[in-house]
Amino acid sequence: MNLYEYSGIARPVDFSYPTNKLIAILTVVALVAGIGMGWWQGLVFGKVVMLGLHFAGTVFLTWAFAREVDPHEPYSAFGAVLFATAGFLWGIRPELLGVAVFMAAARMLICSCGRAVTLIDRGMILAGAALLAFWLHQPLVVIMVALAFLLDGLMKPSNRLSLLFAAVALGMAVTDFYLNMPIPSISTSLFNSKLLVLAVFIIFIVLAFRRQEAPADSNDNLISRKRLRALHILMLVWVIFALPIYGQAAINKLFVVWSVMAGVSIYGIALGIFKRKAGGV
Repeated sequence: MNLYEYSGIARPVDFSYPTNKLIAILTVVALVAGIGMGWWQGLVFGKVVMLGLHFAGTVFLTWAFAREVDPHEPYSAFGAVLFATAGFLWGIRPELLGVAVFMAAARMLICSCGRAVTLIDRGMILAGAALLAFWLHQPLVVIMVALAFLLDGLMKPSNRLSLLFAAVALGMAVTDFYLNMPIPSISTSLFNSKLLVLAVFIIFIVLAFRRQEAPADSNDNLISRKRLRALHILMLVWVIFALPIYGQAAINKLFVVWSVMAGVSIYGIALGIFKRKAGGV
């Protein structure tokens, strides 16, 4: 069975690329390190294995998400991995499933694989949104997925079917909000403590807008800069609204996203400084 006949967002890891080999090695290292951490903490066997898998999943998902966010610079994703790894070792346990579903929606939005998104792809993303809404109660992520569908239906080349999926996903999110309304924890101290993070967001979006166009994976088509910018704006909306809704819990829920933003931003700054110095020699 040829997977590409059924999916326009599926993308197996090609180990002919050095960066893909490197992330595979780092994922295995994270798995072993996580198991070692669990054993050192005296956890039972099941929790030891789960900690290792969580660490490995955090490393790989952060890298994969950063590649979608900054497809022009393959090494900026490792900057994001560095932040995510530091956070995990510090004790932060990122939520992964919501980020994974949103990443699938991001692939649909920017068409990074270079192939037409199929009905099966949209159905799988919507199924993931339903799981998030009615089992894990993460309506904010579902709203972001709904917005990704909406933008895909409105931006050129548009797919009007995505508008229907957007309406269904939004209905799921509203239902979840109504049944399990999170209590906002808005406070002055909360926002003051996140000013540095918000500054990183501003740096991120400025750098992201200046990125050159990148080719898609399977052909020479260029990834739409407008669609990529739309993804960046969705990320900003997501993390900013997460602060008053989730409070301090937003750190764990969105740490992968924050790591991607910080890694891409700092890599872009460092790359700009290096190029200026090299040009001045």
